[in-house]
Amino acid sequence: TVLAPDWHPDQATEFNGAVWPCLGSAVWALRTTTSFEDAIRAAIDLGGDTDTVAAVTGGLAGAYYGLDAIPAHWTQPLHVPLPGFDGRVLHLADLLHLAERLMEGPSMRQASQPV
Repeated sequence: TVLAPDWHPDQATEFNGAVWPCLGSAVWALRTTTSFEDAIRAAIDLGGDTDTVAAVTGGLAGAYYGLDAIPAHWTQPLHVPLPGFDGRVLHLADLLHLAERLMEGPSMRQASQPV
């Protein structure tokens, strides 16, 4: 199976954009590296559906290594334009605040506070 400790992405029977090979590749990238950045790079180096595999790897690596493990040079220039909001842009601080609010869960937020 794709979650076996000795599984390698070369053993995938489907394209790595499919659910199980993607998950297996992400777990493999996490198991065979020692940092958030290296795990993402390993996932990308596999080729194929790199954005999907790297996104899943990023989720797993973030859960394993924590938010502080994300390299600063990846997050400092981060900004997300919001279509339809008169040019409003979310910057890193806004996104971190949103992530913290989402992690609190609905029971911790006041109903009147927008996410």
